[in-house]
Amino acid sequence: VTEAISSLTTIMNANGAQVEETSRYINVLAAGSQKGAKEVDFLAAAFEKIGPVGATAGLSIEQQTAALELLGEKGFNSAETAGTSFRNILLEMQKDERNLTNGKLDLNKAFTNYAGITEDATELTEIFGKENVAQAQALLINRYRFEELTLAITNTNTAQEQAIQQMDNATTQT
Repeated sequence: VTEAISSLTTIMNANGAQVEETSRYINVLAAGSQKGAKEVDFLAAAFEKIGPVGATAGLSIEQQTAALELLGEKGFNSAETAGTSFRNILLEMQKDERNLTNGKLDLNKAFTNYAGITEDATELTEIFGKENVAQAQALLINRYRFEELTLAITNTNTAQEQAIQQMDNATTQT
């Protein structure tokens, strides 16, 4: 329990979240772990590397979680690498004014803007750097999976549903 609380605190602090948002964050992380490839401990370690960059770029916790889960699905199993690369990708995307809406990063715009170069490793390397090119390519090529994951983990009650299921299981086993 202590580890889970620490993970939640890390993620909320990185996003500048208020205590009132705790339930939302718990549900997003639970849904992300259920719908995606990685568990909360992976997400917490990745969020440590992203720091406040995702939130200050204007991304929701749902979008950030979906992107990390997508990277996990695509075989980027190191939370540190996934988080660092995602942070670097966000920073590079924000440099291109075509990717901004009202001064904040619009991932859908960015995905559209880079759609024509997803197979061009040279161009992707020029934009995102050689250490981030594979992760950028995974996100860009799988933008529809990103959208699907984002929708699947938005406005859920997954944590409460899981708790009820566990209580029901415990009751039927006694």
